[in-house]
Amino acid sequence: MGLLDLFTKKAKQKNPAYLETGTYQTPKWSTQKDEDYLRHAYNRVVWVYSCVSIIASNVSSVPWELYRVNKTNGNEKQLTDHPVLDILNGKVNANMTSKDFFDLWATYLATQGKFYAMLNNPIIPTQLYPLYGHKVKPIPSRDKFVSGFEYKISHETQNYKDKEVMWSKFNDPLDFYEGLSPIRAMARTIDTENEAVDWNKSQLQNQAVPPGAITVQNPSPEMQNKLRSEWLKRYGGAKNARVPLILNAEKASYTQFGLSSVDMDFIEQRKLSRIEICSGFGVPPQVVGDPEGQTYSNYQEADRAMWKNTIIPRYLEHMKDVLNLYIAKKYNESLEIRYCLDEVSSLQENINEIAERARQNFKFGIITQNEARKENGFEDSTSGDGDKYIYEIQGKLSTDEKPKEEEKAIKKKSILSEEEQERLYYKTEDERKKFYDITEKRVKKLFEIEKEKITAKNYEKVLEDNKENWQKALVKSYTETIKFFGNNSFNSVAKLKQSELFNVYDENIKKFVAETVGEKVELIEGTTTEGIKKLIQEGIDEGLSIVAITKNIKNLYENMSKNRAELIARTEIVSASNFGSLSGARQAEEQLNIKVNKIWIRTFDSRVRDAHARAGSHPPIALKDKFSVGGDLLEFPGDPNGSPENVIRCRCAIGYVRKEE
Repeated sequence: MGLLDLFTKKAKQKNPAYLETGTYQTPKWSTQKDEDYLRHAYNRVVWVYSCVSIIASNVSSVPWELYRVNKTNGNEKQLTDHPVLDILNGKVNANMTSKDFFDLWATYLATQGKFYAMLNNPIIPTQLYPLYGHKVKPIPSRDKFVSGFEYKISHETQNYKDKEVMWSKFNDPLDFYEGLSPIRAMARTIDTENEAVDWNKSQLQNQAVPPGAITVQNPSPEMQNKLRSEWLKRYGGAKNARVPLILNAEKASYTQFGLSSVDMDFIEQRKLSRIEICSGFGVPPQVVGDPEGQTYSNYQEADRAMWKNTIIPRYLEHMKDVLNLYIAKKYNESLEIRYCLDEVSSLQENINEIAERARQNFKFGIITQNEARKENGFEDSTSGDGDKYIYEIQGKLSTDEKPKEEEKAIKKKSILSEEEQERLYYKTEDERKKFYDITEKRVKKLFEIEKEKITAKNYEKVLEDNKENWQKALVKSYTETIKFFGNNSFNSVAKLKQSELFNVYDENIKKFVAETVGEKVELIEGTTTEGIKKLIQEGIDEGLSIVAITKNIKNLYENMSKNRAELIARTEIVSASNFGSLSGARQAEEQLNIKVNKIWIRTFDSRVRDAHARAGSHPPIALKDKFSVGGDLLEFPGDPNGSPENVIRCRCAIGYVRKEE
């Protein structure tokens, strides 16, 4: 027995018991009457229905976003096209929209404290199917907490494995397998409200009380019979409530009926029940139409409080964590699902207040322009004034607002001609070829290592074990490429024939290499994992054996060695060569006090992208500024911070022009 097996065995022995009875592997019915919560609370009490409906409609109105997060440096990139987004913001299955799904999810949490959804594919889910929460029984397990779920509807029973069901619940401290809904916590209040409504209805139907009556002294038997008949005829039912009783008789007196102390307590009790129900759901009474204290300003504040204290922390945060666990992480560990509150009108005022505060702080010289832009959700300025305070920018405008004619002429002259740019592009591509070849061989070797060891069962361990080799290989390729192109640009900008002044071990370069390689390895491994998971699921669906599925995985590696290795090598070398070139120009500028601008050199063939062609015609910009390319702000062609459509297979280069003093 190995150390890992020994550790696992000891860990299992120490697992806590979740059930006092120890009855594991037996479906566990809820100890509460879940259907009663829906039938007697949500379906009968208007305040319960209003609170739940408002919570569910608000939750389902929030759009969801997807990000790829670099675990190494925390950098993140929002994704706009991904199967996960199709689930979250489109249709969760062929018959249900995402909005309906989230509305139902929130409704079940509020009424039963739990929600279940079946995943069509436990490896890479593409569709979700909601289940009736009160018809699902978790099957407890000592080792895995739950081993699966039993779903019984009508006379049919379906058993699901634990990975096939997305499980969401509000925790019950007395039962780990149960969900504690707000309704259960206020069950007695809801019962009291139901009894009060029933009593009131009965009072109106069968015991309608007039506001007063005429009292007759010593009525005859005939008069008594007439009294009973007249009472039932005229005052039975709600329509005749509070209608005076008038009799045709001598020696009669009038007695007025008012609200008794019991009646007054009844009214106050219903008010108290309404307040308790709203409080239990975390919904201010003003939001659900409470007539007392109902003003526009009160409603606005109450609605905002509901979002901040209930919708966001209780529902959206909970759903986000569940979706990341059951959906995002199954596609890739670097993916992260988040909700977006930009369109929530109740919270918009807060956003406006933040924006106004940022503007005022910038106006009074407390923060820089970029700090103000960041608070407002904008990218850093590319004008060169982004890190300056307002008084620095105003001082610059006052002395240099209109460029001199000779400066205009120098700027125009400094742009490289079409022929010069084309020559520079092909020269750069020729220099990249040897790095393409070296890196492609390294990538193929890494794929071969994985291919030899991998099976349908151990793929996660094989990929994890090979991660360090990926990191070493890419670091080596990046360092070699950066050094070569950094030296070239340093010497070119400084107009030196040969020198070794460029420092490839500069702190900025080391940071860039570490962060970029870390992110790229995660991305490469994640893409490989997604492909393998897809093959495994397809094999399971087709009833293939483990051996057959493993063979399919190895065939996948054959294809990766032929095509994907080349794609990876070219993408990474373009990024490394352009970053190295820019680093060399920056070091020359700093060390030799040379003023340099950079330009985007487009690809000179029919495959050039429109956005990259437009960037190639843009005037030179400062080395610290960024190019605006197809919606991205990039420091150089192949900048890893760019979107895949701007980075993958990009072959553009970077050039420089000196500023004439």
